[in-house]
Amino acid sequence: DAFVLSILDSFDEVYLPIGIHHPDHVLLHNRIMNFIDDYDSYFYLYTEHPYKMMFPETYARRVAELKLFSPNVIPLSENRDFYVSKYKYQIGKNREVIPFLLVDEEIWRIR
Repeated sequence: DAFVLSILDSFDEVYLPIGIHHPDHVLLHNRIMNFIDDYDSYFYLYTEHPYKMMFPETYARRVAELKLFSPNVIPLSENRDFYVSKYKYQIGKNREVIPFLLVDEEIWRIR
């Protein structure tokens, strides 16, 4: 906790995953959410691709739990398919994850 929290002082804006599936994302989200009131930074939550699309029920539950409404939608970059095709980690042998990555991003400012 101390290391992660010490880093927060260095940023005016902090982006956190909403904690849909990946254990590291869930852990980071849960820990930092306990401390956001101690910092002057702006805090944002973002959807996590591919998990938002792969686990839609979990995504919907997290959005409801966190009372997230009216996200700022960031349209898919025209070059995103190129960059996604270069991403090797966790894509899978048949590249089955790629369609779950080629979707618009959602961001909520929470503080």
